Amino acid sequence: MIRTNVDCHENTGGVCKSRRTALGQNHRGQNHDFANHDFAPHAFSCLVVRWLRQGILWAITIGLVAVTLTDAAQPKKNPFAPTSTEMMRDGFGPPPLPMPPPPNLVTNCDFSAKDPLAGWRVDYPTESFYKANKNYISISNQGGRKCALIDLPPGIGGNQGGKIESPFTPCEPGAKYIVSADCMTWNSAAKLFVEVYTVNPMPERKFKTDISTVPAADGRPPLLRCHRVQIKDPPADGKTWTTVWREFVLPKSVTILGKEQPPLCMTVKVTIYKGTPNAIKGYFTNFRLYKIKGP
Repeated sequence: MIRTNVDCHENTGGVCKSRRTALGQNHRGQNHDFANHDFAPHAFSCLVVRWLRQGILWAITIGLVAVTLTDAAQPKKNPFAPTSTEMMRDGFGPPPLPMPPPPNLVTNCDFSAKDPLAGWRVDYPTESFYKANKNYISISNQGGRKCALIDLPPGIGGNQGGKIESPFTPCEPGAKYIVSADCMTWNSAAKLFVEVYTVNPMPERKFKTDISTVPAADGRPPLLRCHRVQIKDPPADGKTWTTVWREFVLPKSVTILGKEQPPLCMTVKVTIYKGTPNAIKGYFTNFRLYKIKGP
């Protein structure tokens, strides 16, 4: 018998079943069994294929989400991070120096020169945020020690803060150093850094911030900050002297405007701040920077 789209007329009051009714949709809302139609196996196989496709799509989606979350959970690689066999250390108290200790690379480290601030960077005429900074820096004696005093008037500590930087020190790319300083934060909080500079290849170009560039002066080329090392934070509001120190390794080269070039020099910087409208101050001395291992 040749079948068409209309299978037959059964004793159902003359209602005709077509391929559409085989999917459970007859004209009068009657349910029909797939087994009663020759195309039922085909429809069932289509549903199976559809379920399989949906299952595969769900599996791929779940896999992609899992990979993304796993990658996000991994710490980003720091190109300047020490290897697992040579972890950089920091701490309080005297730094762990080899014996005999190498020479201190910071000149006038304790402000004992005839001109106590000779060589130190306290004036920043090219930095819009720190044009008045030199007015807040003076020499003091605190706890029997000669030191630099950063004394900020009301409103400054909660805004840009104040800073002082050691004289520029030539550096050796790839070498290992230890830096330390003595701090009495008094009623402020302090951050200490080693900031590394390279030659600025385009001094006329405006970078994102003017605090990252230093104009040429005293036979020194124009500089661009290319690397920074944060030293351990001293206790805030400290009324006693605390020594903080940090080991670090300089990068052998840095990429500036798409080209590799070596670090040239570095400074030790202190900045004080506090989220308050009141006046704040802090005392700092005995800045030391030692090269303890070559590249």
